[in-house]
Amino acid sequence: MDSGEISIFVILIGLVAVIVAVNFFNSWARRAAWDELAFQNGLIFEPGNYWGKSPSLSGVYRGHSLLLDTFTRRSGNSRTTYTRIVLDVNNHTELRLSISGEGVGSKLKKMLGAKEILVGDEAIDAKFFIQGNPEMAVQRLLSNTGLRQKLLDSHSLHVELTGQRIVYEKRGFEANPENLLYLFDLLGDIGMGVERIE
Repeated sequence: MDSGEISIFVILIGLVAVIVAVNFFNSWARRAAWDELAFQNGLIFEPGNYWGKSPSLSGVYRGHSLLLDTFTRRSGNSRTTYTRIVLDVNNHTELRLSISGEGVGSKLKKMLGAKEILVGDEAIDAKFFIQGNPEMAVQRLLSNTGLRQKLLDSHSLHVELTGQRIVYEKRGFEANPENLLYLFDLLGDIGMGVERIE
């Protein structure tokens, strides 16, 4: 090996070391944020490990069982990590609900005949694609002005209520404690509204 090849080898090893160090630091910072969030809200933080088990946060939040974790979806050769929040709720009316941001996917669904529920609030109807059943119960749930304002304050949103669970999913690892607490409160408000529906 001549000195040029050795220099390239050393540079490559250095780049790999930097990438590993940055990934380790980012992972540590995200875990620390979740740990602090758990501590401040009486929840339990499980740190996971670096060999496949993802971190999670669980416990009771505003009277509902809550789980915050990450999972990976594979598509061909690519993998995408998602952050997920699951809130258990007493859905005695078996209401089904899906709220997602308006976008290409919702426009395609509409073109294919998917039924969109309009709630009569121009800002909500413009920002979100809402589906669910029974329609009147969805409209009643979303008539709450506080809940509507929280929805409007969201940056991006994908929430589904199926059976006894409200599930939020977002691409990537959400580490911002303020955003997570906002989402916990939003799901808690949805859960309380679902439980009040007659």
